[in-house]
Amino acid sequence: MGLVPGGPARLVVLDVDGVEGQSSLRALEEAHCALPETLTSATGGGGEQRLFQLAEDLDLTAIGNSVRKLGSGLDVRASGGQIVVAPSVHRSGRRYRWLIRARLAALPAWLFELLVERRRRVEDWPPAVRPHPVRLRRYGDAALARGSSLVASAKSGTRNATLFREAVSLAELVAGEVRGCRGRP
Repeated sequence: MGLVPGGPARLVVLDVDGVEGQSSLRALEEAHCALPETLTSATGGGGEQRLFQLAEDLDLTAIGNSVRKLGSGLDVRASGGQIVVAPSVHRSGRRYRWLIRARLAALPAWLFELLVERRRRVEDWPPAVRPHPVRLRRYGDAALARGSSLVASAKSGTRNATLFREAVSLAELVAGEVRGCRGRP
């Protein structure tokens, strides 16, 4: 069964993956303060998912889905994300189950601040100077080689996110080149 965070319930999920995630979570809590008890699911992969509710006065769209942004083994799911919940069965054969059946706690302010993605101010750019085609080709070849290397060496649990990030990066590079060829900004 799947659960979609975000939405009217304003759900934000902290996915704690195994020993690595527990260690990162302890470090975060020592640096800030302990997370409140909240509805918590045991995952079939040996981790846990803690579900929080974002306060109405905070911007839900400011929190994106992330992998390892908070630390190793810590992922976040919010609007546009999805988690698997009980009574689903993991590919390991273990079942997802509810560990703590408590009311949804409010996402702590310190955690919101760590998760929020600040919007960059868009400024006017000076007119572009187009590099020589040979230089553009070398740059494109290097970007493709770097992206391929990052995907090939991605650790388990980060492969899909790495592949997506590198594919988007290369697509933006190609899109910029196509726009530039037609004389548009």
